[in-house]
Amino acid sequence: MPPKESLPAVNEQNDPQSQPVDSEPLFHGALRFEPPPPPKNRGLGCLILLLLLLAGFGLAGMVLVFVQQPSSGRDLIETYVSGDLKAERKLVQIELRGAMLDGGSSLRKGVTRNTLAMLDAALEDPAVAGVMLTIDSPGGSVTDAELIHQRIERLRAKRKPVVVQMGDICASGGYYVACAANEIVALPTTVTGSIGVLVQSINVSRFLDEHGVSDVSIASGKHKMMMSATRPVNEESAALLQEVVDELFARFVDLIVEGRNLDREKLLEIADGRLLTATKAREAGLIDAIGYPEEALNRLRDKAEGQSFKVVRYEEPASLLDWTHFFPMSQSNPLIQMFAAPRPMVLYGPIALPASAPLWP
Repeated sequence: MPPKESLPAVNEQNDPQSQPVDSEPLFHGALRFEPPPPPKNRGLGCLILLLLLLAGFGLAGMVLVFVQQPSSGRDLIETYVSGDLKAERKLVQIELRGAMLDGGSSLRKGVTRNTLAMLDAALEDPAVAGVMLTIDSPGGSVTDAELIHQRIERLRAKRKPVVVQMGDICASGGYYVACAANEIVALPTTVTGSIGVLVQSINVSRFLDEHGVSDVSIASGKHKMMMSATRPVNEESAALLQEVVDELFARFVDLIVEGRNLDREKLLEIADGRLLTATKAREAGLIDAIGYPEEALNRLRDKAEGQSFKVVRYEEPASLLDWTHFFPMSQSNPLIQMFAAPRPMVLYGPIALPASAPLWP
């Protein structure tokens, strides 16, 4: 028998089963076994992307603040509506819709600024013979209403009559503006009136006391923090503020008496903030007629000097912000108004803004 071949000695160094499992791959060459990679943290990447997008929007907003300027009236769009297209003289249709608050912000022009720009354009254009102003507004800031009222008076002083067509609602500051016109026409369904002044606020001092929170603000005088929401109501300060409201209300009444040629005592009977239908408003002398836009335009034609007119409409060109709506930063934004200081307004409260804004009711 051939001698048996001797087998190599088995020890821990050459025994495959004694080698560590991960010391060498099981296969060599084209095939190689590797453990699967750990899952990627996608949440962190999404967070970084979101922060970059927010930073981009913030930068765009800063650019728009400096780029977009209030309208001067020169960039208005004039659109032909009706009448003699070849006529040199024009009747202009302008719309005032929404609450009049601070004339808008630097980001959005706002109702007041747009309206003032259009009235100024009509005032400066020698071809404009008259203005038909459609008002659909619950009112707004006393100052805003005063500025628009004054522009209408300037148009009338330049022999450019103004006829107001009331829309769904023309209350408080809306009527403050309307009473400056030569004539006022209301729709059969118009709600108007609400003559009065309001400074509206809230007080949470008792709530803060119950939760151990106190206002430690330092002011220069005892009335400096008048109407503070975080301190108890000061009766003396409230009386002073009532004097401000009464004086502004007296001016409102004076403008109506002058513009509408009404008896002051009879006007005061309805100037208690009540709303009026078109029928009641006509009976009280607040409007001239109940009709539709055609009626208002015909009245304007009768008052304007001349025979042949073309009717045009002023419009604001759409801005980048109007298309995107990413920056709702107008002063009429309720979120901003909630933190605004109380100030006098002519505004019909129930459909207006939160309770922090002072209004004409």
